[in-house]
Amino acid sequence: MIDEKSRKITPWKGKNDLTPTQKFLKQTYDTYYAERRRKVSDCEEAEMINSYVPKMSPFCKSVRFRKFGYTKSGVQRYQCTCGKTFLPTTETIFDEHKISISEWMEYCLNLFRHVSITADSWSNKNAFATSRYWLQKLFMTLEDVQNGIVLAGDVWLDETYYRVRSEDVIRNNDGNKLPVISRNQICIGVATDKTHNVILVEGFGRQSQTKTLEAFKNHIKPSSTLIHDKETTHKRLVKLCRV
Repeated sequence: MIDEKSRKITPWKGKNDLTPTQKFLKQTYDTYYAERRRKVSDCEEAEMINSYVPKMSPFCKSVRFRKFGYTKSGVQRYQCTCGKTFLPTTETIFDEHKISISEWMEYCLNLFRHVSITADSWSNKNAFATSRYWLQKLFMTLEDVQNGIVLAGDVWLDETYYRVRSEDVIRNNDGNKLPVISRNQICIGVATDKTHNVILVEGFGRQSQTKTLEAFKNHIKPSSTLIHDKETTHKRLVKLCRV
């Protein structure tokens, strides 16, 4: 039986007496897998990474450091006066990565195209747990990126809902799912002034005036014009914009 957690295994793993068709399919699949798993040393990634020269040590923030040879993959290594060594990717989302950054790029593009984690794991030949781990790393990296964004002028606002993970679904005592818009749905608010965008979690279940106000009150400048779908849950936020 095929291990569904591994995207590398084919139905013919460990078999030698393959038919010409099976052999062809396996070789094609293995070639495709290897192409998606190129090492840093086998592509031009090291040159790209080395083009980014650190401005300070990621450990002690000192600007006193020097070049200190290369890794086996050809990536420039640096040594700080504190004695620690680091790479241009140290303390970034690519820190200690074993696969090419191009795969990271494709993963992010799939997310932006609304490709599911499951579909992405099959496409990139990753275990599902790996794709989910990458998503967690990405969210941690972007956690505070919107803090300083304040929209102004004409601001468009709308909400959408996403289901929670299947393992987090809450059911009634009789085992049935809750109503469509419930704790099993995450409310996501999206606002833009066509220069900047803000995407925030308003909470679980139906939106409310309090949830919307708390999510966006620090991201929309007073005196702005809020353009929305006339939802009553926007009333308090509209009033704030008129101040």
